[in-house]
Amino acid sequence: MTREVRSLAPVLLLDPARSTFDEMLRRYAVSMRSRGLSEGTIRVHQFGVKRFFRFAGTYPWEWRPQDVEDFTSSLLSRPEPLAHSTIRGYHQRGCFISCVRVRSLTEV
Repeated sequence: MTREVRSLAPVLLLDPARSTFDEMLRRYAVSMRSRGLSEGTIRVHQFGVKRFFRFAGTYPWEWRPQDVEDFTSSLLSRPEPLAHSTIRGYHQRGCFISCVRVRSLTEV
């Protein structure tokens, strides 16, 4: 039995930047799972990164350290500011930003 092989047209990503960001989030989750973190903790971390993404309006490879400062300052200056422990958590997730920036610079 002979099978016919058909070539497919190359697949083009409609939004390659968003696809790259989604893949970074997926790899971030894999990294956290490998360290034994629970799915709930992973979701909280990803929520924080997505929240920061919405605030910054840019992708991780464009994030700057002062963006984190502006973000957390805005959360503290709201009518009902977030708890300091929450803000510390966002700063700890700053390691995600550092990790992503280093990866994106080395992958260029």
